[in-house]
Amino acid sequence: MAHGAPDWWGASYINILEQSLAYLTQRPYYGDGKVYTDNFQLPPGGTYKTFFSETGPGKIYSLVWSMKDVRYDYYMIKLEVDGDALIDMSLKMLTEDIGIITRNDFIYYILKNDVNLKYALCLGCPIQFESNFYLGLYQNHPEDTALCNVFAVYAKV
Repeated sequence: MAHGAPDWWGASYINILEQSLAYLTQRPYYGDGKVYTDNFQLPPGGTYKTFFSETGPGKIYSLVWSMKDVRYDYYMIKLEVDGDALIDMSLKMLTEDIGIITRNDFIYYILKNDVNLKYALCLGCPIQFESNFYLGLYQNHPEDTALCNVFAVYAKV
């Protein structure tokens, strides 16, 4: 967990939740439609720090991503803070406890609609980067390619 969290960390969870849901529901699930067509392989260590090194000022505070397998419609959420994995669970694991899930002062809210599941990462700071790309799960196996949606949240500098 990050040290020296500023005042916004104690902001109202209700307000953060409402703002995050409003942000995510104003667009299709996969964001603005930007897709990286090249397979993106995990860098050494299994984190995305190198991928976001050029995305803007400030240290990467957290990262959440969802993955849709083209064959199995499989979703995965992973949350990292300062490179340490806090949450790594599948849709099945999430839905075992439907509703608001709290882990280490983070709140996930699962919103169901007629098309898919939407996830809101609720923090006391805004989402500053969003992107989509195809992830090659296994080399030389294009049938295992998955479409990923990524949100990167930066701490205030």
